[in-house]
Amino acid sequence: MKNKLLLLLLFIPNVFYAQDVSIGTSVGFAGYGSPVDGYYFSFNVGVPIIKGIEVSPNFTFVSNLKNKPIEYYWNSIDGEQYIINTEKAHGNDMAGLIELDLIVKPFAYFRNKKISSIDFGMGAGYGFSVYSDNYYNYRDINATSQFVGTISKNGVRSSASVRLYYNYHFKKYYVGITAGMHDFIEGEGVSTIGLQFGITP
Repeated sequence: MKNKLLLLLLFIPNVFYAQDVSIGTSVGFAGYGSPVDGYYFSFNVGVPIIKGIEVSPNFTFVSNLKNKPIEYYWNSIDGEQYIINTEKAHGNDMAGLIELDLIVKPFAYFRNKKISSIDFGMGAGYGFSVYSDNYYNYRDINATSQFVGTISKNGVRSSASVRLYYNYHFKKYYVGITAGMHDFIEGEGVSTIGLQFGITP
């Protein structure tokens, strides 16, 4: 795991010396069960390696700031029931992901002038996620919820992603839509859908 992360970090600075590099960003909704119950933003660099294929280092931040239901459990030691009340529980998940994607752009193989301004890409990537999951914990005693404390889970984990996008190019700029799924090797997975725009060589 450490060797893979080191190779990824060493590769990222070198992309800025490559020719025909595109730079883009996207922003939109992140899905933690529902497609629009969070938000995300992303920054990526596209580096062509051969016609129709590019590598794309990217940084993505995802977060869910809405209430989230947590199932209760029974504590067999002292006979008390620990429960998260969905009306009172406030929690959030957030993660910063650094990944390296391999993107295939099938329209690059066509010479039709009508689609020369259209860019469609799809691909998958691998990297790591720095994450923080937090929620407030309540204890239910005699039908009265009492605050216990905040439960937090933080760390670094492996991450994989898939994404696709559709862009329209004009001069040296582009604008489009993108969708994907991130953080689903060790995490539960977060969907993203949003608008993207950027600069091409």
